[in-house]
Amino acid sequence: MHFGGEDELVGCQEHNLKIKQLRFGELLMIELQTSLGIFEGKAGQVFFTYDQAALEQRKYFKGGNLFACSIAHGGPCIRDLDPSLFQLMCGQEPQLEQFDLHVLPDPDVQSKLKLIQQCKTAEDLTALQQDLSDWIAECGIPGIFNATVEDMPKIYAYVVKHYIFLRTAKMTHQFTDGMNAYGKLWDLVMDNWIAFLPLFTNMQEPLSKAAFKAIFSYNYSTRGSNHREAEEDTIFSWEKHD
Repeated sequence: MHFGGEDELVGCQEHNLKIKQLRFGELLMIELQTSLGIFEGKAGQVFFTYDQAALEQRKYFKGGNLFACSIAHGGPCIRDLDPSLFQLMCGQEPQLEQFDLHVLPDPDVQSKLKLIQQCKTAEDLTALQQDLSDWIAECGIPGIFNATVEDMPKIYAYVVKHYIFLRTAKMTHQFTDGMNAYGKLWDLVMDNWIAFLPLFTNMQEPLSKAAFKAIFSYNYSTRGSNHREAEEDTIFSWEKHD
């Protein structure tokens, strides 16, 4: 009977550890995407729910914290956020005039956006203002009352932005606070949002661990402080699970 050497044993232990890490990450993602109820929509194009009870229970914070934990330990990622939503979360301004209304989870909002999108004539505009002007104004666009047909693409974009981002701003902010509670990870995402696209949205090429580590620059607190100790523990956790 042959027993492997020390190197073979270490390799086996590392393999088992990575399997456990992956399984742990998968369980985190199941919790994040189903049990918490903080997302809605189609696979690959999800948005934050507007749930005040979940907000009060800090479920969005928990979701962000779980996601950050999974990223840091090399586990699976969301890869389901709508790309336009992710860009808005990162302070970008995507071209929402061409946003596909069919990905929205609310059929009523879809139908209203379709009427805005199809408004091409003065007659269309008159009908739109009679039927939807109050609703559009409630989306933060009081200019609908004096709008022209030429304004419709911009108004369409404003309504989309309101629905997918501004309406759920408190939920989004709580989620990103949860990520920042884990080593200020959301701040890192904001500074490198293009590099993190594969972790948040449905892209073909995942962000490698090497690429993930390459965008880090450590700015530690004063040595001996409580913050420094916590920062070193976090960095150790990230680098240990390479």
